[in-house]
Amino acid sequence: AFFPCTYFSSNNDMIFRGDSAIFRKMSKSDKERYILKRRLKRNHYKIMLYTLIRRCISYKIPLIIENPASQTIKQYLGKPTVSHSRNKYGDYFYKPTYYYCYNCNFDERFMKLQQLYAPERIQHLKGGNRTVKRSMISPEYADNFIKAIFW
Repeated sequence: AFFPCTYFSSNNDMIFRGDSAIFRKMSKSDKERYILKRRLKRNHYKIMLYTLIRRCISYKIPLIIENPASQTIKQYLGKPTVSHSRNKYGDYFYKPTYYYCYNCNFDERFMKLQQLYAPERIQHLKGGNRTVKRSMISPEYADNFIKAIFW
């Protein structure tokens, strides 16, 4: 399960306090509406996440949840398995990642390095929503991840 990490990241704490740079040009009422809408979306995703986890545990379905390293998600899901760099497994970015395992085990060392892929390391993003772009996983990383689990 690759959950929308932008809703579980530590940056949300700044948004919920109203301290984020995205509010520079917003009126107070627009800012409050944005924060409320984001809180509601985050609550929706938390309910979906907990429902998924509970059902997988109840029906003994193996589940691995991947999300960038963040103290915020860690407080909800407990102790993760940590990968220090997804870049060496085909992702475009160097970023620590947490894996939460239920009814199974996952060890990053079992991920096969795909020689077909030579991921370019992107340092800077321009234009658009950089947080969302940075949170997207590359097809190569997803392929490596799936192969590590199923093959």
